[in-house]
Amino acid sequence: MNLKESSVRILLALYRHEIMTPFQLAIHTNYHIDYIYKSTTQLVKEQLINKQSVPFVHRAAKAYYLTKKSYEWVSEMVKETDRVKSKTWEGPTGDIISVLVSNQFYTELIAKTKEDYSSGLIEWLGKKDAGDRYAQFNEKDQRLIPYSPQSYSIIQIPKGRAIVHVEVLTGDETMSVIEDYITTGIKSLQAYWLEDTPKVSMLFLCLTPTIIPSILKIWDTVEQRLPGLKPMIGAAFFHDLIQQGILSDAWNLRQRKGSLYDFAIFPPMAVSPTRFIGKQVIPQFASIGSQLWGSRKGEIQNKENQLPLLDTDQSKCKEEEEIFYS
Repeated sequence: MNLKESSVRILLALYRHEIMTPFQLAIHTNYHIDYIYKSTTQLVKEQLINKQSVPFVHRAAKAYYLTKKSYEWVSEMVKETDRVKSKTWEGPTGDIISVLVSNQFYTELIAKTKEDYSSGLIEWLGKKDAGDRYAQFNEKDQRLIPYSPQSYSIIQIPKGRAIVHVEVLTGDETMSVIEDYITTGIKSLQAYWLEDTPKVSMLFLCLTPTIIPSILKIWDTVEQRLPGLKPMIGAAFFHDLIQQGILSDAWNLRQRKGSLYDFAIFPPMAVSPTRFIGKQVIPQFASIGSQLWGSRKGEIQNKENQLPLLDTDQSKCKEEEEIFYS
C-alpha cells in the first residue's frame, strides 16, 4: 500500500491500542483534531479502518479500529506476522469500554505534559504487547502465567520514572476475579522484576467508586498470603481522576491518597523531548522509508510539514469526549 506517513501513524496507533477515538488519535499522533477527522474519513472509505459508535462516550461519538486487511499489512510492516497466523483479526478483543478508558488515561497524561519537555510517556503498551512482555512458557511453548494487564507504561515526571500496569474495572467483576488477577499479577511481576518489584505498580482505574475499598481489602489479603516482595498498588475512581487532573491526588493508596508522583521510584532518564509519545516533531519523520520502520532514511513521500499539529486548546476534543469530562 502506498500511504501517507500520517495514515501510517494512525494505523500503527490503532494496531497497538486496538480502538481509539479521534481525540485519542490526535493526542497520540500529534496531529490536529480536524486533520484526524479528515484522515479517518478517508481511511474508512479505503476500507482500512472501521468506524464504531461508542454511545457510552457521547451520544454521537465514534471510535476507529483496523480492518483485517490493514491489520495484516501493519503486522507485516512491523514484522509481527506471527500474530496474524495465531488468530484472525475481527476487531478489538475484550471489553471496549476498558480499552477506551485505558487509552484515555494515557492521552490525558500526554496532553497534560505536552508543554513540559522533561515529563511524559516514554513507553506505552496495549494489552497484547503488555501480555507478551510478561509471558512465560514451558517446554511445550505453553504460556504458564497468563498475566496481561490492560496496559503497561513508563511514565517520566521530574521526580523520576514510574513503571505502571493499568487495569480497568467496570464494577461488574466478582471479588474472586479481582483476587485472581491481583494474585497472578503479583507473581508475574515478582518473577520479572525480582528485587525491583517494590518499585513497580499495579493501578486500577475504576468506573464505580464503591469497588475501591474491596480492591484494597483483597490486596491486603493476597499480600499476606504470598511470600516475597510486592509491587505498589493504587486505585482511582476514573471520573475523579479526570475531573481533578491526571496528576492529582486522586489515587487511593494503602493508607492515604496519592498521585502518580508516588509511583515514580526509578530515577529519571535523560531523553530527548521528541522521545516522549505525542511530542514527536512531525516534519522530522519521513514516510514509510524512514527510521520509524528501520528502512531507508530521508525519503519524504508526502509534504506533511505543513500539517496542523495539535493545538493546546483542546475544546473540540473535550466536546467529543464528554463522558470523560462530565
